[in-house]
Amino acid sequence: MNKKILFSIIILLILSFGLRIAPIIYKGYAPTGAHDNLILARNLAETGEYKLESEKNVVLASSQVKEKGAVSTFGNKLTIFIEAGIFKIFGFSANLPFFVSVFMFAITTVLIFLLVLRIFDNFYLALITALFDIFMPFVWKGSLFAGTYEFASVFFLLGLLIYFWKKEKNILLLFLPGLFFGLAIVSRNAFILSVIPIIIYELQVSRSWKKVASFALPVILIFGAFGFFNNSYLSGADESFSRFGHLFPDPYTYHYEKDNYIRSIAGSSDPDLSEFQIKYGYDVSLINKVKMYLNSAVFYPNQAFSIINFGGPFFLFLAFLGGAYLYKEKRELFKFFSLWIILWYIGLVVLKTNNWDHFLEIRFVVIFLIALGVWALIKMFGKCIESQRKYILFGVGLVAFSSFQLFVSNKWMFHESYETSFLPEAMPIIEKLEKENIKSDEVIAVSFNQGAPLLFNYYLDKNFIYFAPETIEKLKKEGKLEEIFSDFSITRFVE
Repeated sequence: MNKKILFSIIILLILSFGLRIAPIIYKGYAPTGAHDNLILARNLAETGEYKLESEKNVVLASSQVKEKGAVSTFGNKLTIFIEAGIFKIFGFSANLPFFVSVFMFAITTVLIFLLVLRIFDNFYLALITALFDIFMPFVWKGSLFAGTYEFASVFFLLGLLIYFWKKEKNILLLFLPGLFFGLAIVSRNAFILSVIPIIIYELQVSRSWKKVASFALPVILIFGAFGFFNNSYLSGADESFSRFGHLFPDPYTYHYEKDNYIRSIAGSSDPDLSEFQIKYGYDVSLINKVKMYLNSAVFYPNQAFSIINFGGPFFLFLAFLGGAYLYKEKRELFKFFSLWIILWYIGLVVLKTNNWDHFLEIRFVVIFLIALGVWALIKMFGKCIESQRKYILFGVGLVAFSSFQLFVSNKWMFHESYETSFLPEAMPIIEKLEKENIKSDEVIAVSFNQGAPLLFNYYLDKNFIYFAPETIEKLKKEGKLEEIFSDFSITRFVE
């Protein structure tokens, strides 16, 4: 590795980490995070138990999970195990996973730089791709979404780098990427939609079932080792409020008023409700099923045009231009990218998803095509510019302008993320509760946000449960509030 590449890697690591961690340093907390996964990791580190809630869906303090907790069916287990290992080594700190996540994303930026360098043997194209990765809004936000994509992204990109390292691959050079792809999937299950196209591509290129088998074998073995087929993403039933909260307003309704509530929403055409009605075994009309799939089919194209994801329509234009340039220069790679995006999209629609974070699975393709679009523009206009100095100035100017546009997009992204987050409302309450003498066996009910019990438990390590405001009012009118609070062993109520 020459000095120029080594120096670039160091600068990319510093720039990526320093820039992405800035919102946490400024605000004191990230706008989002998979607090359920992080609580599981903390509980696993402190008690050795893979538990989050009681059978009545009280989010338990770590001191209570061994005795009162139910074993969790959450997937993405490797991410949780790694986070637990980090807590064991360094101790629990609320912001620690977010710093780790940002650091891991900085490593992935370097891996993208090396991947482009390997595929195209073009230092400047690799550098442009890495810079766009640093400034891309959905990637920046994803880097702060601790407990989700940080380790899976490293495993997946390592696998991709090894896979493309040599054109002619022996069994070892297929087994190793398969190993990392398997680790990526058990870290973030959705990566399976990106691994399947690679397996198909390898079959098309090598025409060898033996090579495909050596590539797919470690993926399958790792599936089994981590109980892939026994998790809440594939299970028909899931007793965690983190999951059934998409359908039922609170644990009380789920445990005591389930059938009445389902009857009350029978006429609803909300596609999000329809998805979870099906998951929990309730009938949904054919029209609502069609709406559900259409909602998912429309969601991703709409989000792709959003300024807070890809930077807006201009960057989509660059991606299409980059695709045309790739088709001309490396047609096989273009076919692979096309297959990857198409199967990924179809898979997400079939699974009825509508989450922005799935863009992180095709991050490399999207950002590489955008960078390639910029490279194509530089090449195109370079033919009209005779002066070498003006040619360089045009190229640097275009990259700088695009990066600045992405930076502005990030400003709006963070404005929306923090404005729509309930953390600014929750943090003062957390600080207040922190000063109070709350016993380890007390259960506190909260009613201002479904995610509050997880957030409060994460910061305070106490027992919390959610009651929807309408449920509280209903129980008050029926004179049952005290009785129900007693059933859930609730001692305090935070509105």
